[in-house]
Amino acid sequence: MGFADAERFNDILTAVDNMQAFPVSVQNILRLARDASCAPKDLVQVIDKDPVVTVKVLRVVNSAY
Repeated sequence: MGFADAERFNDILTAVDNMQAFPVSVQNILRLARDASCAPKDLVQVIDKDPVVTVKVLRVVNSAY
């Protein structure tokens, strides 16, 4: 990846960081997180439909944090 490509990639990541998740997705995630009987696949189905949440989850998963 060249410098221009890396710069554009960083610009895209910054833009995604500034985007808001779909309100319905956030409501569904919070509802499922409160449900002790919720299966992980139920959360995955909601997260998979919201590209902003997907990128943010992947960023956390791939971080050293």
